Amino acid sequence: MRPIKFRAWAKRNEVYIRNIQDAYDGIGPHDPFDCFGDALDNDDYVVEQYTGMTDLYGTDIYEGDIIKVQETLDNGRLVCLSAVANVYFDGDDGQWRCDGGFTGPLSEHANTASGSFINSMSDDYMPNRCEVIGNIHENSELLEADK
Repeated sequence: MRPIKFRAWAKRNEVYIRNIQDAYDGIGPHDPFDCFGDALDNDDYVVEQYTGMTDLYGTDIYEGDIIKVQETLDNGRLVCLSAVANVYFDGDDGQWRCDGGFTGPLSEHANTASGSFINSMSDDYMPNRCEVIGNIHENSELLEADK
């Protein structure tokens, strides 16, 4: 079972608060909440959930992260396909997805469908091929740079 963790982007200060579910205890340096629900129902914060997956360096992947995926094809030969994608949760079907597409010499042969599932991939897939390179709040230009 995966740990349930959240982080929140504080719009006013433009910083992340890690483990926002614990911030209401009054111990941390940030605005305390009476309960975690106050953080969820607060327009000053964008709360993002941990997907339960990590990248190739062991970095936790959260909703709102920008990931880079390297794909191998042709009997394991790397053909320089890469995707830069935004991670998000699709509440309609309860799946983590990434929004982006492959680029590179053979990109027309790759699955470039927007909204590709990521939580249905094997545990071996994400840690070996995926790297967190930023997030949509601090590095949104990364999503444009790869188009």
